[in-house]
Amino acid sequence: GYNFRLTNIQAAIGVAQLEKLPDFLKRKKAIFNEYKKEINEIPGLSIALTPGYSDNNHWLNLLKIDKRVYKKNREAVLEMLKKNGIQTRPVWKLNHEQKPYKKFQCYKIENSQDLVSKSLCLPSSTNLLDNEIKKIVKILRDHG
Repeated sequence: GYNFRLTNIQAAIGVAQLEKLPDFLKRKKAIFNEYKKEINEIPGLSIALTPGYSDNNHWLNLLKIDKRVYKKNREAVLEMLKKNGIQTRPVWKLNHEQKPYKKFQCYKIENSQDLVSKSLCLPSSTNLLDNEIKKIVKILRDHG
């Protein structure tokens, strides 16, 4: 067998990080609200909303792109932001499409692939500054 218990130092670091959690969550919500306010005003772009029945931690912010209106697809937006020094990434591969789970899918998920193909993960770190959010929004607004 293996002993996977935390050391005292690891536990102390974990407790110290948990003390920061309320501030992290507050900052994550502020980032989401700023993105939502600014990006939802750009035709063809929107921030994926959170369900009203939950208290979301806003771990990441998904930019939804309507190519018909914005005139750029996900890859073009990703490249445009990259050229301006903004790191983004596509949404990760869906669980039901990963090799270990493919044979276990028991219902159809019709909208997921379409949503993934039109979505991009925006920077969402708690270290993200307000002026960096404004830079991202400006790039999206000016190049759309």
